[in-house]
Amino acid sequence: MRRARSAHQPGRYCWRPAIQGALSAVTIDFEEAIKPFSWMEYEGNFSVSLNVGEYKEEVFRRRRVEGFLGTGYDWTSLAVVFLTEKQPDLDESIDFDPEADTFCAYSSDSEALKAFALAFKAACEDKKLIQDLFSRAELD
Repeated sequence: MRRARSAHQPGRYCWRPAIQGALSAVTIDFEEAIKPFSWMEYEGNFSVSLNVGEYKEEVFRRRRVEGFLGTGYDWTSLAVVFLTEKQPDLDESIDFDPEADTFCAYSSDSEALKAFALAFKAACEDKKLIQDLFSRAELD
């Protein structure tokens, strides 16, 4: 499983709401399409994040006995399977920086990250697909 590039520096690539005022705007349609994920841009870097515990908890509940709790690390495990299987052409463009309470994907390529965010959100809304992908996720 691919690990987060900067796990030793939590939050380095995921920008918190405190600085959102300085972030450039993105179209409302895109932001609406990926909710509850959030899009952020800062100094030429881009991220998509999710506060865990607010979305699709039932996905993780099925594997709770194995240690999956729905943390940011668990979301990253799921996202890595999705990226590897469904969007391998984007694999080199997207990295992850999870924390216990936050899932975060980031990239310097905004178009690649937008494509990932839209497709991953659509996959999350497909119960059968997301359960199938999650069946191959590895506990981090």
